[in-house]
Amino acid sequence: MNIEFSVKSVDVKAHVKEHGINKQEAARELRYKAFYEAAQEIRADKIALAHNADDQAETVFMRLIRGAGASGLCGIPVKRGPVIRPLIEIERREIESFFRKRKYLLCC
Repeated sequence: MNIEFSVKSVDVKAHVKEHGINKQEAARELRYKAFYEAAQEIRADKIALAHNADDQAETVFMRLIRGAGASGLCGIPVKRGPVIRPLIEIERREIESFFRKRKYLLCC
């Protein structure tokens, strides 16, 4: 489809040890750092992520299990700084259906 992209490797285990955080948190911190760096390199003022409604539900559920109060149950914001999530209200099955109908390869 001729879409430019970049790949960056990060050392999650080292970040866990250095900061004393769990693997998921370390991976998230490093992902966002990579997103911000990539945006800066290409002078982008927005970073669009593919979080969808299923991710939103999972986030709220996980926060509930961890004992978050009412303010902690707000879920993933549509926009935070330069990060936008244009698919946050669309269910994964709808996204997959969109690609299947157009015969795009679904790898995951």
